[in-house]
Amino acid sequence: MNVSVVIATYGSEEWARLGKERAYPSALNQAAHEIVVGHDPEGTVSSVRNSLAEQTSGDWLCFLDGDDELDPGYVEAMRRAYERESSQDGSLLLLTPAVCYVRGPRKRTSPRIWPEVPFERGNWLVIGTLLPRDLFFSVGGFRDYGEPLGENAYEDWSLWARCY
Repeated sequence: MNVSVVIATYGSEEWARLGKERAYPSALNQAAHEIVVGHDPEGTVSSVRNSLAEQTSGDWLCFLDGDDELDPGYVEAMRRAYERESSQDGSLLLLTPAVCYVRGPRKRTSPRIWPEVPFERGNWLVIGTLLPRDLFFSVGGFRDYGEPLGENAYEDWSLWARCY
């Protein structure tokens, strides 16, 4: 399982700074196959993520925004989950992390793993979810508002719905 961590930022240079100061350091010691970082002040979240994904060579993708962080051992935990789950029936997986929310300066919630429910009843997939690179490209990557299945939906939720 080779994981490519993709840190995509767009718009304000503040996002590019956050990516360098927060997301990138958290990805450094993850034993990831590679870390691909990019910023496009004129792009959209979808266009930057899709462009960077094309540059990857790993077989799994993990997307981060500039203000996201991976806890230590995240990629290794996802590898163990994959080894445990992939042998069940051979179906494609989306590996979903436990989530900590930041509630203010240096105030972080405890990790929360969302309950398992059918996809139609709850979308707990968040940025940082690992997905197979081939699946990402087969469903067309991220889409912006106004594009098919991107209309009135968050770009990540639209992606997960198409993966489902």
